[in-house]
Amino acid sequence: MQVTDIYNKWLEIIDKSGDPSWEDYEWTIQFNTATEVLLKDEFNNIHNRQDRSAVPYGFENTDIDMMKWRNQILPLTATSSADGKILWTALENTKDIFHINSIERKINGEWLPVTFKRHNDRARLNRNYFTKPKENNPYWMGFSSYIQFEPEDKAEYRFSIFYYPKKVKIDFTTPSNNIDSDMTTSAINSVLFRMAQLNGIKIREQQLYEMAQQQELRQ
Repeated sequence: MQVTDIYNKWLEIIDKSGDPSWEDYEWTIQFNTATEVLLKDEFNNIHNRQDRSAVPYGFENTDIDMMKWRNQILPLTATSSADGKILWTALENTKDIFHINSIERKINGEWLPVTFKRHNDRARLNRNYFTKPKENNPYWMGFSSYIQFEPEDKAEYRFSIFYYPKKVKIDFTTPSNNIDSDMTTSAINSVLFRMAQLNGIKIREQQLYEMAQQQELRQ
């Protein structure tokens, strides 16, 4: 969706609740911040979770979640080096990774799931005969500049990756500098209402500050 259309939607949302005049850089920062906050909340299912929640995460619980964020989910294949490494730069050519949904290893023409291994479990799992990494029982771990696969050998891997949405930009002075969103309409609408919540908090904080000042003057 074009960023100008998103901005016009935003003005419709806040027109009756606040000043619709925004600086372009201010709106750009707030939209991108609201996107990141919404993404984190929905991934962790914070808006629905309870202490006894049976489902810890929200993504891909239903086809609605997938359809809402489908533009950020991309497939990718890559081959590891001889020591079982794939650089993050090979997976983040143009976008930053938010989450790896799944990884599969190709063995004899079949794709087998690769299990994520926590760093503090590595030594324990590698010492156990039944859980140690094998060709048909592969693991992966993340480090600063690369992914380490075990067994540490050359192999082909298939990824399902959730990338961060593209950062939008609106420029009132030079519209040619605008950057449009790559999110679905559903995701954009959720971001706009999250923006409204964040903006409402800012307005309320200012109101409380002014009320406190008035209270001090009356004392």
